[in-house]
Amino acid sequence: MGVIWPLGAFAAYTLLVSCYWASELAEPKVMWNPAYYAFNFLAVIAFGRTSSWGPERFLRFFAGCMGASVLVQGVLAIPAFASAYRMTSGFNNPNQLGYYSVLAATVIAVAHRHVGLSAWIAGAGLGGSLFLAAVSLSKAAFLGVIAFGLLVVPRGARLVVPALAIVLILAQFVPVSEVQRRVTQRFESIGKDPDDSLEARGYDLVWRYPEYLIFGAAEGTDYRFGRKVEIHSTFAAVLFYYGLPGMALFCWGLFRVWRLCRLGVFQFAAPALVYGLAHHGLRFTEFWLMLGYLCCTGAVIKIRHEVLPTREPRVGGVKTRRGRLRLSQALPGIRSTWS
Repeated sequence: MGVIWPLGAFAAYTLLVSCYWASELAEPKVMWNPAYYAFNFLAVIAFGRTSSWGPERFLRFFAGCMGASVLVQGVLAIPAFASAYRMTSGFNNPNQLGYYSVLAATVIAVAHRHVGLSAWIAGAGLGGSLFLAAVSLSKAAFLGVIAFGLLVVPRGARLVVPALAIVLILAQFVPVSEVQRRVTQRFESIGKDPDDSLEARGYDLVWRYPEYLIFGAAEGTDYRFGRKVEIHSTFAAVLFYYGLPGMALFCWGLFRVWRLCRLGVFQFAAPALVYGLAHHGLRFTEFWLMLGYLCCTGAVIKIRHEVLPTREPRVGGVKTRRGRLRLSQALPGIRSTWS
């Protein structure tokens, strides 16, 4: 498991906490959440193992699939625009759609910057992500996708044309003035909506019930604290539901990902992490896959700097400053990340 083993320990700890509270409260539904985390962790392991057989090629392919998915979601949002204020495009709620647009933009931006995803594919994907963020009316998602533009466009101006092309094409099927009005209305309501306070997001549970920070309160039984909905923050949820041990393991996992990727790659995760301050997105499988994607990209970059280039065939190789690496040279470095 290499770099991400603290996230596996976190998943195991959520199971421990949930088992205790499921028994104590006679609430079997508490066990659902650790099942999500265990599945997501296994998904990251599978992702890393698969990528090791052709690092850059697989990472480009995965990012291209994310871009295609974004465009499909954009098309699905068009028919429902007239009948709904905020789009879901097959997700349970608009915030999930917005979160997906941010995570997709993360993968696409990293792929373009570090593993050679073409500007046309990357630009189209980022344009589609911007459209999804706009129609979902998720304030955090919209700002997050714009942040990617600021990170990528200055060093990749070729992205602008395909991104604008996708936005303009999709805009032909929805009233642009209405989209603009809705987005403006959402941003003008910042600080005025009932759920914009710390109490509404559930942060107050941390200081109202500090005794649960020792071991964790577990997810799924918020009625104990007079709430009808769960905490709307990834970090506050981890801290309150799984205590200081869970928070330490989760942050340790993020630190190890950062240490492998360094700031040049990990900076692209910032919008998704900031999004987590206002929404609980830890069960979202794509979030875990994004972390796995960053790890694989970091491993590829590390190999470029550590393994001597050769003149071997290019099939399955990894680019270096002076040439390409043989696949047999690249595999040990990639696999060491996951074993």
